[in-house]
Amino acid sequence: MSDAETKSELDKIIKKLKDELSVMRIGRASAMIVENIPVEYYGSMVPLRQISTISVPDARMVFINPWSKESLNDIVKAISSANLGVSIANDGSSVKLVFAPPSEERRKDLIKIMRQNMEKTKVAIRFLREKKREEIKSKEKNKEISEDEKFRREKDLQKLVDEANNNVGQIGEAKEKEIMTI
Repeated sequence: MSDAETKSELDKIIKKLKDELSVMRIGRASAMIVENIPVEYYGSMVPLRQISTISVPDARMVFINPWSKESLNDIVKAISSANLGVSIANDGSSVKLVFAPPSEERRKDLIKIMRQNMEKTKVAIRFLREKKREEIKSKEKNKEISEDEKFRREKDLQKLVDEANNNVGQIGEAKEKEIMTI
């Protein structure tokens, strides 16, 4: 067990939080909200990003330009069934999605969901810390490391955990600011 290994595991936990928060629909357009929607394309289901170009011209609109115009109706159908709560405009060659700003109540609900995700992340960090602490104690018990080395490793581990928790807090503050700024 090394600090680099622990840091890598903590980074994976934080990346998962970032991924979960990035797809939260906050009334601001984002290609990530639609890029993985499965669309029927010549008999098989494929993610939207594999059959079209997705762009975000402004904060309220996503523009989808399919590579094959025959797939336009299937794209509209898939987006409609995804229940995104957006208005869909099909102009015959492309699809425009218009995002309405969420209400104050919806923004507060989004903040609650965000905080729940942050808490799950902090629990995962604590779980990892305990697992690593047990590994350190086991090595000391088996005389692989000295008592002083055990304390040094535990201190280093706690530093990494504190850094990760601080990072989670900063991510949460930034997301809350983004949600409330509409």
